[in-house]
Amino acid sequence: MADIFISYSKPDRSQVQSLADDLVRRGFSVWWDTSLLAGNTFRQEIDRELRAASCVVVVWSRHSMASDWVISEAESARQAGKLVPVRTETLAPHLIPRPFTEFHTELLTAKDRIAAAVVRIQTVTPESGGASGLWDDGTQSADVIGEAPVFGTEFRDLPYAPILTVVSSGGFRMGSPPREPARLSNEGPQHFVRLPAPLAVGKYPVTFAEWDRYCDLTASTYRPPEGGFGRADRPVINVSWDDAHGYCDWLSATCGQRYRLLTEAEWEFCCRAGTTTRFAFGNQLSTEEANFNGSVHPVPGSANTFRARTTPVGLFQPNGFGLFDMHGNVCEWVQDSWHDDYLGAPEDGRAWLGPGARRVLRGGSWYDYPQHVRSARRAWATQSERAPNIGLRVCRELDPPAG
Repeated sequence: MADIFISYSKPDRSQVQSLADDLVRRGFSVWWDTSLLAGNTFRQEIDRELRAASCVVVVWSRHSMASDWVISEAESARQAGKLVPVRTETLAPHLIPRPFTEFHTELLTAKDRIAAAVVRIQTVTPESGGASGLWDDGTQSADVIGEAPVFGTEFRDLPYAPILTVVSSGGFRMGSPPREPARLSNEGPQHFVRLPAPLAVGKYPVTFAEWDRYCDLTASTYRPPEGGFGRADRPVINVSWDDAHGYCDWLSATCGQRYRLLTEAEWEFCCRAGTTTRFAFGNQLSTEEANFNGSVHPVPGSANTFRARTTPVGLFQPNGFGLFDMHGNVCEWVQDSWHDDYLGAPEDGRAWLGPGARRVLRGGSWYDYPQHVRSARRAWATQSERAPNIGLRVCRELDPPAG
């Protein structure tokens, strides 16, 4: 039995063929009426495949709207909770027959988004962990959030999506004071920022396991190299700001929520976790607390290690918000464009955008000295740059998505 059943009208066969071929290239098995075997009873085989498929892609067009068979198959899929509706470019969404207008319908040419919708339907089934509030690996589903998100609640929207931690709204003083050791002028002037709403933030940097799953499901042509450091639960590296945005867009489409990079203000708020010291753990940081280059500026009583590579996420203690690896391991992309200081910076936590291709990196990495992994430390790279010390952390907005 196939993963995907495609319901369509024969005049649209050439367009449907392109979609079917794309889904097969992505590793799905597909059934449509070209798969009928000689001697089989036509309607019985169609009914059997329709029931067995985990997902039904219905292609709406001016032809299929007039087909009783397509409408019947679409209704069966709707009732089973496995309908993925798509439409040809010549069909306006409002022409789709009721009750199917209640569903968002992708264009037949939007193959990445169709594949993402298929993955979501296949993952969130009545048999999956979502019904009990737990996924198969024991992590909580988004069912635990409720209408009033509770600080510190951990969940994930899908089994292969990053684990998120709820961070409350609040205010803090962003930047470093003039006398902070190793301070740079781009860390000032200090200014008060208030974040107006709670946010779900990645508990860890995005891992290779999570990124590789993304590559598998999207047939991505770029799979970041790990540089001999290892994959699995180590943070993904060699990803650009553009790559990071592509991943967030895919999560948004697949999970039906708004995923994005943190803004620079959100990132520092989350890193500080209520502290005003150089680091979330005080004014000194040891290599027993984070992964950075400890071979210079040694901390008394510390091993002052330089590991020269990433470490698995979650190896060190979390900060006060329950977030891991905010100092070191990998530099993390944020939304903001680079500005040379904070003069004119927003005070409400939103991204500060501007012209040019330079984007902000925060947190420092395994390669950096301790002064480079301070809470206030800022750096930049061009948005297309990939490097073995650059990764990302995602966040997810908690208010319901529009539309």
